Amino acid sequence: MPSIVVANWDLDGQASASMLIRSGHADTVFFPEVGYYWLEDVWIDSLSQYEYIYIVDMHIPRRDVKKLNTTSYVTIFDDSEIHPDYSGLNVTCVCSKRFSTTYILMDYLGIEPDVDAILGMYNDVGDNILTSEYWDIFSNYLEGIGLDIETLSLLKSYYNAPYYVNKVSLLYRNVRLLMDRIYDIGQLPEYEDMMSIIMDKDRYVMDIAGRVVEYDKYIYLEYEGKMYILGDLTRELTNRYPGK
Repeated sequence: MPSIVVANWDLDGQASASMLIRSGHADTVFFPEVGYYWLEDVWIDSLSQYEYIYIVDMHIPRRDVKKLNTTSYVTIFDDSEIHPDYSGLNVTCVCSKRFSTTYILMDYLGIEPDVDAILGMYNDVGDNILTSEYWDIFSNYLEGIGLDIETLSLLKSYYNAPYYVNKVSLLYRNVRLLMDRIYDIGQLPEYEDMMSIIMDKDRYVMDIAGRVVEYDKYIYLEYEGKMYILGDLTRELTNRYPGK
């Protein structure tokens, strides 16, 4: 039963996708182009191979969800109550006005936070995270891995920095999420060790990103002689390297 997350490009979307993957609900992730809140037909064709599709932190038009819904079960998570009318479609919409989509998923899945979850919320609400009902849990978790709110701010800046450089940012996010699954940075005891692992992942990502092929306005990746749409490569690598 293959499953995929279609996620917004920001840290809240990334964190939400990461939570669905780490909890075993999804196998891989696809990030549309920055600024996209709809799906191109070529993406829909690729996504339709998945039985379960989770759309997070995005307002996808009804027409796109309807196309996906012909072959897949669709669940939407978003931190807004304003959405297109999905009536008549077999769609589950878990949407409410909350701190962030990450926050909604933590409640829905009933799971403890990790670094990605805290970064996702912090990206959307900044220091208002200190007033969250989860702050006691967050602060205990951060203390356990040697992070404080100032360091969290630095990590947020670090993870945001490369995403606006060029179109390989889409690939960057896909592969970074994969590498986060293989190397769980939340279990590292020291901040310096965490940053070392992040830098190693960056080098790995950019090595692959050097082989990006652009065709029209779509981005594909040539890897070992095959062409992949973003997300499908992550699925391939996740199956090959299932984690430690």
